[in-house]
Amino acid sequence: MATSGVAMLGSACGVTPLPTRGAHLRPRAVPPSRTVLAGRSMRLLSRERALSATQSAGRRCGRTARAMSENADEDATEPAGEVAASEDDFSASEKIVVASGAISIPVVLWSEWVLKQTGCGLPPGPFGSLGALEGVSYLALVGIVGYSAFTKVKTGSGLPAGRFGLQGAVEGMAYLAFLLGIIVFVFQLLDFGFVPPPLPDGQCYAPDR
Repeated sequence: MATSGVAMLGSACGVTPLPTRGAHLRPRAVPPSRTVLAGRSMRLLSRERALSATQSAGRRCGRTARAMSENADEDATEPAGEVAASEDDFSASEKIVVASGAISIPVVLWSEWVLKQTGCGLPPGPFGSLGALEGVSYLALVGIVGYSAFTKVKTGSGLPAGRFGLQGAVEGMAYLAFLLGIIVFVFQLLDFGFVPPPLPDGQCYAPDR
């Protein structure tokens, strides 16, 4: 109260009051040091780099998402007929195996049954057509079994099942007919003592008959 009274009195009288005790001890603003400024600059630079990296990652993700969306749209617009056709197609080897097996295996089984009953294979038929079909069927059967064995040695497994399991079924029936053929030929030698020749002779279907 005394100090403020003296100040008011001096001001009224036109006298400048002397600074009071402790006035020179008031804190003054200290300019920031270079270290502080450098630290602030580094923090700002780090924030700017982090923001830039985040924005770049966002742009990359956006481009990837757009590319995936475009690929999905292209796949969706593929004609359904082409997809169905590609799924239903048989490979060339599968067609050969299935077609040849479907014809040859029944003929071979029929020939083996006739051979077991009569000691002779199928009759020649008109112009030798049935006998020729019998011989070709045996060759086709051996070809299927040989192809399956080669695939087994090469890949470690037999022929693939294929569409609807047809190739696998033909493979199994071919092995069965091949095994039955071995058994029938053994009984042929035991019962009749000879193996029928591929062409008609005096023992089986002589030409003069």
